[in-house]
Amino acid sequence: MLQNANALELPSDKDMEDYLLKKQMHIEASQKLFQSDKEEDQREGFRYLLQESKEGSAYSTGKIGWAYQMGLGTPKNLDKARSLYISAANSGMTYWQHLLAHAYKEGYLGFDKSEQKSEYWLNFQPKVHIAEYSCWVASYYEMGVFPENSSIYLSNKKLCDES
Repeated sequence: MLQNANALELPSDKDMEDYLLKKQMHIEASQKLFQSDKEEDQREGFRYLLQESKEGSAYSTGKIGWAYQMGLGTPKNLDKARSLYISAANSGMTYWQHLLAHAYKEGYLGFDKSEQKSEYWLNFQPKVHIAEYSCWVASYYEMGVFPENSSIYLSNKKLCDES
């Protein structure tokens, strides 16, 4: 598939078509899960992303964790959410590494405060994405992943805006 992009041969038209279709389906499932007010849409989005997670998508694994945390498309279950965040982060998903780093720093999501664990996730390798920590922390506050804290949000938003 597209993993051969650095190889000498280009993906076939069929492989490219399959990839684009799968990408579109992922986007639509994410929109249903996180943006729809309809429970059936949320459950449908959850099922699709859960299947992607079972097929090895660490990105979808983190999104399923978020769904468990927020109770979207599934009953709330913070233990499952934390486990899925850790799984996604261990796979190199930078977004979930940043989420865990901040959760440990502040003692959120049922984690005990731990500067050591916060630093561990902040510096964990590999990192799949180039992502600014402060920008992701600010966005997690905006999305309601972390409890409201305007002081921490504003300081991270400012750092993000300056980066």
